[in-house]
Amino acid sequence: MFQFRIGRRHTSKAPCRHKDTLPSSPLKSHASFKDSIQTKGAYMPAIVPELIEMATGRTVSTTDLLRKSLVVSERLALPYFSNWINFELNGYKENPTPEYRKLKGEIKLLTTSGRPLPPSAALMQLINRELEINITEPIHEIEISIKDREELFREINIENKKIYKTRDIQFATKHINEIEIARGNRLAATLSTKKAQGICENVRTKILDIALDLEKNGIKGNGMTFNNKEKEIARSVIITNNNGQIQISSPGSNQTQTKTVDTEKLCELVSALRKALDKDNSMSSDGRLELESELAALEAQARSPKPKWPIVNAAALSLKSILENAAGSALASAALPLLSQFL
Repeated sequence: MFQFRIGRRHTSKAPCRHKDTLPSSPLKSHASFKDSIQTKGAYMPAIVPELIEMATGRTVSTTDLLRKSLVVSERLALPYFSNWINFELNGYKENPTPEYRKLKGEIKLLTTSGRPLPPSAALMQLINRELEINITEPIHEIEISIKDREELFREINIENKKIYKTRDIQFATKHINEIEIARGNRLAATLSTKKAQGICENVRTKILDIALDLEKNGIKGNGMTFNNKEKEIARSVIITNNNGQIQISSPGSNQTQTKTVDTEKLCELVSALRKALDKDNSMSSDGRLELESELAALEAQARSPKPKWPIVNAAALSLKSILENAAGSALASAALPLLSQFL
């Protein structure tokens, strides 16, 4: 606990000096001092340049960088950016993970105390050295593991065929059960702190790219707020999230802004998607919600007297990714051919 000590002013009189010999006071007058405080208080650094500085430096954690980015995203109404930030802050759990979070983990044994050990030579004859794992943890947990120099790990089900280099899986699982599991050891894919650091670096780079693009389009902010003009410009800076892959397109990018949208074709696509979606029962609830969101964006553009190509293109890219994951379904068969003209 902080303790504040209050000192009592010494009241004994000092020897009197002639006023002409008094030293000039280094303090400003009360009025000018007050003005100085007000002037300093009125100054607020622009949040977007501050974000750029935070992303390029090493003094701010990736977690704090994401929190500051969330302020920018929410106040500029950039929903895809906010969704991605929230996944990074809270973890992906059962949601699709971005490619930069899909990494090769080294297969090791976990002892009863949770300490990772290299597999025996006999076991290495049966299993692969590495296995791809999805890192779904919140970014602060990843940062803690890096700071503590601890490996992230995923326990592996020994029935997972991907871990074996031998075709005789029955023999391999029997060996693991009788030798390792009997000792209390488990199989796990571990991720080095160096690879974990790569996740943080990817996140910082994506935030830097978006902040630079906002700044390039004249969006800087005043303190923690943005004016109406900046908010209007932000609507043309399209940030999409395709399975965790943040993409940016803006008036300053190479995307062709003069490309017109064929409204008739767009209405045809929306209608085909809506009919196929009503009949399709094979999609997961998460996939259906994601598709509904993109479909709503296309419907809004189809109703608009001046549909915007960047918005239509961004929604079409996201829909393509969703439908490719549902390859073979009636929904994908109906919609994918119609999407090509908007990609």
